[in-house]
Amino acid sequence: MRLTKTSIEEIVPRSETRQYQDHMVSGLWLVVQPSGEKIWHLYLPHHPKEITLSIGSYSNIDLRSARKIAREQMKGSLDDIGSYTSSYDKLPLLSEQKRVKLSQVMNEHKNVKFRPNPLFQDRKRATKRVADLRLKEKEQRKFYRQKQEEIEIEMAWNAFQQTKDLTILSKLLRSENVRNNPLPVRMLKEIAYFLDFVTPQAQKAANVDDDRVFMTYWRHTEFKNGVEPLLMDLGAVSECVVFMELIGRPLPYENIERRLKLGYATWRKNNDDKLEKSAKVLREMIIQPEENQNGGDELNG
Repeated sequence: MRLTKTSIEEIVPRSETRQYQDHMVSGLWLVVQPSGEKIWHLYLPHHPKEITLSIGSYSNIDLRSARKIAREQMKGSLDDIGSYTSSYDKLPLLSEQKRVKLSQVMNEHKNVKFRPNPLFQDRKRATKRVADLRLKEKEQRKFYRQKQEEIEIEMAWNAFQQTKDLTILSKLLRSENVRNNPLPVRMLKEIAYFLDFVTPQAQKAANVDDDRVFMTYWRHTEFKNGVEPLLMDLGAVSECVVFMELIGRPLPYENIERRLKLGYATWRKNNDDKLEKSAKVLREMIIQPEENQNGGDELNG
């Protein structure tokens, strides 16, 4: 959940303590107590002792101020690490020169194995420690993000249980929360039950739509030109899209094209007699208006 002023004020306290992570400052969390009190917490994974600070109550510190305080605290913690890594740079210059001269002398003797300067070994070790701390912070962020996704999934399920609004489940299935988190077993059973209930109706509606699409395609290809097209007539596919929109059953162009490729040939073969009768009726309907128009011209003449 993205923390905003509106979303924070709309949070309803529950029987257990809830935590909500800020999407802008990773270490900033809003803890909502069962009593309704909302407290800002700051987690510092890169601190030497990995501490959690309580910034203050939401009633006294708004979201913008909490983010500012959190960034300052986190910057101060990183400066501590920086001072640790740069402490080796504060060695006396004379001592460093002595070390360099000694290494040069040792390197000049062929029978003496050169030993790397321990000054640079310590620097590498400090750099590795900083890299390890950053990796640990990244893993910590991933852990809290997964926990937040689990909380949002549970909240969506509870909302559905109360309202029985299927759009809640639909939005949840389209969200990124279900990529790394398993859905509750009760929710999966509810979705399976709903699919079992609507499958016969959906199949029946799909068959009716196929008949409409195939008939429209036939009228704009074989009936219009007298021969069945060898390749897919894209203009006729567009006419099918327009027709389905007019009758209030819109279908995507790609969906109609796929249905024609898979089922039109079989449908055409099974409805050969019916299409011959339809062609005869349609031709008569076309001829009659022309005869009426000609007769009217003769009377007017």
